[in-house]
Order: sequence, then C-alpha cells, then structure tokens
Amino acid sequence: MLPLSSSDSIHNRDVISFALFVLAAVDFVPIPASVTETLDAATGMKRAVRIDGFEISRTEIRQREYESVTGANPSAHTGPDLPVENVSWFDAIRFANAYSASKGVEPCYDVTTGQRIRPQCRGYRLPTDAEWYRAFETRDDPTNSASANLGLEQTSNAVPLDRLATRAVDDTGKGVRDLAGNVWEWCEDWFRPVTSPWPLHNPRGALRGLTRVVRGGSFHTTRTSWSRSLRSSLDPNARSRHTGIRLVRSTGQVAPMVPEFDTQAAPQKKFESVAALRAKPSIDKWLAVLGEPRGLRRDTPPNVRLLRTFEDGFLQGKIMEYESEPGVWEKFAVMEGALPAERALPRPVVIVPYYDVDTPAGMDLAGRGFNNLPAVWFARHAAQMGFIAVAVRWFGESDGERYDEVVANLRQRQPGLTGLGKWVWDSKRLIDYIETIPGVDKNRIGMIGHSLGGKMTLYAAATDPRIRAAVVSEPGIAFGFTNYNDYWYLGERLAQFQAGTDQHELIGLIAPRPLLLIAGEESDGDKSWPYLEAARGLYPNGADLGWLNHRSGHTPSVEAVAKAMVWLAARLER
Repeated sequence: MLPLSSSDSIHNRDVISFALFVLAAVDFVPIPASVTETLDAATGMKRAVRIDGFEISRTEIRQREYESVTGANPSAHTGPDLPVENVSWFDAIRFANAYSASKGVEPCYDVTTGQRIRPQCRGYRLPTDAEWYRAFETRDDPTNSASANLGLEQTSNAVPLDRLATRAVDDTGKGVRDLAGNVWEWCEDWFRPVTSPWPLHNPRGALRGLTRVVRGGSFHTTRTSWSRSLRSSLDPNARSRHTGIRLVRSTGQVAPMVPEFDTQAAPQKKFESVAALRAKPSIDKWLAVLGEPRGLRRDTPPNVRLLRTFEDGFLQGKIMEYESEPGVWEKFAVMEGALPAERALPRPVVIVPYYDVDTPAGMDLAGRGFNNLPAVWFARHAAQMGFIAVAVRWFGESDGERYDEVVANLRQRQPGLTGLGKWVWDSKRLIDYIETIPGVDKNRIGMIGHSLGGKMTLYAAATDPRIRAAVVSEPGIAFGFTNYNDYWYLGERLAQFQAGTDQHELIGLIAPRPLLLIAGEESDGDKSWPYLEAARGLYPNGADLGWLNHRSGHTPSVEAVAKAMVWLAARLER
C-alpha cells in the first residue's frame, strides 16, 4: 500500500489500484433534494436555491478508513476511530477518487487541476459549500458536543487549550454527526468572503481563488466562531491537525422547480377600456412606421470582433462588437457564471438590451455608464441562474458622440429608419450571431429589459419570433405613458399610426409566446392592466401573459426582479 503524500503523482488511471486495499466501509445518510431561500450578499436579493439530492457520510472520515485506502495515517492525534486530519485539499480529493474506485464508480476529480472530470459525476467527492450547509440544517445533534470545549467562551480556562484533542467520531443516531466541532471539513468550493450562490441550481461557488472553503469548526472552536457560520478557508496545499474530510455522492434526485408567483391579480381600480384584439394584428403596418433598412442583407451571420475579456469572482465574459451595418459596429458582452464548461449543453440564452453593457453585467467595464443598483443587473442575474447572458448596447451610445449626432448619422445612412426600427434590425443581427455560438440552444432565447431596455425588448419580441419569452420593466406599455415621440425612438413617425393603434398590438404580435410586464407606477402601473387584458384572448395559457406591479417607482425592487427571473427561467426551461 502506497501513502498519498504531497510528493505523489497519482493520476486518475491509478485510482483503481487502491480498490484492493479498502477494508472499511463508510456509512452515508441521504439528504433529499430541496429548494432553500437564501440571501445573496452580493446583491441583497433573496434567491431560491435548488440543491439536488445527495448522500453525505454520517461521520467525518475515520483514520482506519483513510489508512485502509492509502496505507498512510498523517494525523497528529492518532486512533482508528478518530477523524483523519492533517490532510490537504488535494489529499482529500485523491482519497475521494480512491474510495470511488473501491466501490466501482467513476472518480470525480482530475487530481492535477482539482476540477471535476464530469459535471454530473456519480462518484464520491467533497461536499460543495451549499451541500455542507444543507446537511448542517438537517443534523440531529443540535447540542454539537463533538469536542470537550465546543461552546466554551474564549476566555474560559475550564480546559487548557494544550490538552484539547479530537475525539472518536460520533456514529450514534440516524442523522449526520459531528458537523460542528471535532475537525473542520474540506469543501469543494473556492473561498470567497461574500456568500453569493452561483449558480442557483447546485451552487458551485467562485470561478477560482487562492483558498478552499472549510466548514464546521474544530475541537478548538469556541462560541465566538459561531458568528462566522463555522465557515473559513485554507490553502488547498495546507495540512492542519484541525481539518479533515467528509464525503458526499449525488443521488440523481433533481430538486423541484421554484414555485411561480401569481401574475394574474387584477387591480381593483377602474380604467378606460382598450378594445380587445380578436386576431393577431398586422405586423406590416408596424414595420411601415418603424422603417426597414435599405440595401442590407441577413443571409450570413454578422462579422464579430473581440475587444477584451473580463471576470469577477463568479462571472466571466467577453466584450465584443458585431457589424450591424457595413462599417457600423455595436457592442455586446457574452457572460457565463461559475464553471460554465460544466453546464449541460445546449443552454438557453437571455439577451439584455440597455444603454451600455456595464449595468446589465453588474460591473464597471469602462462603458459610458454604470448603474450601481443590483436590481437592474439583469445579465448578471441570468448568468447566476446558469444561462448564457448577452448584454447589448443600444445604438444611441455607439455610432456618434451623443444621441443628436447618432440619430443624424442614422438618418444620413438610412433616411427612412426610426430609432426603434434601427434597434429591431440590430436585434435580429445580434440573434443571427448568437445562434452560431457553440452550446447555445437557439430554440430557447429570452430577452429582458428595463426602461429603454424594456422598450427595446417589447419591439424586438414583437418582430422576431426567435425570442421565445420576454420580460419588460417599466417600458410604458402605451404610447401616452412615456416618451415614444422622442426623436431617438419614433419621433414624428408616431403620428403616422392609424387612430386606435397602440402597443397592446405588440403584445398581440408576441402571443402566444410568454410576456411579463413589470410595473412600478411611473411609466407603468395599474393603468397598464387594460392593455394586457386587450391581448389576453390571444394567449391560450393565461399564465404566459403576466403582470407584476411592485409600486416602488421606476427602478424595480429586488423582490420583483427575483420573481421575474424565476418566471422567465420557468418558460425557457420548458
């Protein structure tokens, strides 16, 4: 039997050789799939986190179990039933691979990089931070008497610190034992001090880091540590007499979808009615007013070019440009969440139009503007949910100094094209490119936008059936609710619409594809309800035409955005 030490070079093919040496079996406790609400410290949003079913070792890995696999016992406090400790994170994943081999299941880790070999690995592995905490919530030893001094005040001298040590693991009872105290336990995730679930289904933590998460406290942990949720970190190469191992294994039980909220609660107030649509409106009259570009073709995807890459702890992306017209380039950003290569493919896409890409991405990317309000970081929220997120800059911020010069340049190139007509063309060309991205499910493309972005989403969804679901926040669902007559939207062309024409017809053009209106009582509110009701007859599934009034002003509340993202995800994951 060969010891697993820091000098070993044990490759994945070698783990089978350890199967012969396993003499001790580890007892596991099933943890059912669940949906748990948690606070995202990065955004202040309450998020529903889905965790699939798994089983977790009832106790910390004993020294006899570790030694039977590896032939070594690195522990500072020795005894066959004491928890193994003094093991690094890499020692822990090598042990997990070896234990998997002994049970005839696939090893989960590439021990050189520390990455999972396969995202849905069914072998034994370390718990994620989220899984460890889920198990902690279900433990049946609330007194946590796993060590002599756990719970003593830090100033107490009841037990001299130099005489404290680990104790034999507690294998009594039916539940998971010793999750608090005895030894800290390695988790799979990179450590970040700000707890933010990435993604919202089976969170896996940050993209990368310097240290790995440890959980649970040790025989030296005192009451002062509770304020830190028994969560800390160590260098993955570090070994400590206070840190050991606990294993988990996925069971394949998938967590249920997050329940949706009621989008059909009608306001009690009375408003002037809007004539109900009996059939789909004509798109031709809308295109005649919006205008269509002359001399441009869509038979091939647009040219694209990379400007730069970016990332933060949980998000990585590329800022790019696509050639919407010959010599005219529009900026966009493609973003993915933590460990994107391990997501199931193909994946849905959520497009977020706005002034510039910075605000949807939730970070200052040196664009023309960044709004430091997490509620409108729509692209970041979409990436957090596991989607490919595409933030796109409105043409008004690109082809010129400011709006005046941009629109003047547009009218010189395309005299018959309105600002919204230009956006409709640009959005089609963007989707032409998105459909070519490897791993994209082109049948599951959604769009969500706020304010200007809400207008852009409304018009894009009404004119492009490839957008399968849309969410619009405070766009002004009727012409009279906001500034559609400004020259960068419709300008003087607004007067060319026939009497009685309004944007409930756009809702009808989107039908039966899902649409959700977020209102805040500035551009939209209870007064918007009749416009949705006028088109409701074109929606066989009434829940696919939704309405949410947060009544807190133009900027959506974080609660409203969290609900809207769940609504959108449910329709893109059908």
